[in-house]
Amino acid sequence: MTSVLREIEKYLSSLGFNKYSVGTAFHGGEVDYLTTFPDEWQNRYFSKNYLDKDPLPPAALHAKTPVRWSQIASMFPKSQVMNEARDFGLNDGFAFAHKGIVSSVSVDTRLTGAEIRFVCDGVNKIINASDARKSNLSQKQRGILVLMASGLSNAEMAETCGVSENAIKGMKARIFKTLNVSTTAQAIGMLEHIVPYDA
Repeated sequence: MTSVLREIEKYLSSLGFNKYSVGTAFHGGEVDYLTTFPDEWQNRYFSKNYLDKDPLPPAALHAKTPVRWSQIASMFPKSQVMNEARDFGLNDGFAFAHKGIVSSVSVDTRLTGAEIRFVCDGVNKIINASDARKSNLSQKQRGILVLMASGLSNAEMAETCGVSENAIKGMKARIFKTLNVSTTAQAIGMLEHIVPYDA
């Protein structure tokens, strides 16, 4: 998943945004995220366990359209998280979610609805392209990915599959290319998001 978050991060940066957070599994599960929010805010956020108290991720996850931070703050006027974020320069912005990935972007100048939709559409295209890459793995490639996740060496995978070690290396290279990753750890990180192969 981190490779998808990095693609989103690169896209948001290319648009000139310098304060944002993108991640998954808010309010349950292991959180995977990337953020450029101030370090002081991140330290406070996690030390105060704000992840479980933050109204922004669930608001974004349940909204059908992007939500401005001001809308969330007006729904939760006593939210300590939303109120304290302002003390760290996070005054205005918007949040949205697509396929479980929440993006929250701080802005210095209020954007129009069309500008926000443009940003959301670009992020959604990145996520959809990632899903398409993941669904392009063959059943054999999915099996190799599972063996990689179990920690087997190339030689052990070759013995398990009844093929040569060079064949395993070639399959791993094709998996990396399909998933748009460069390391085994990145490929394994995407495993939980790959839907089982239907023959």
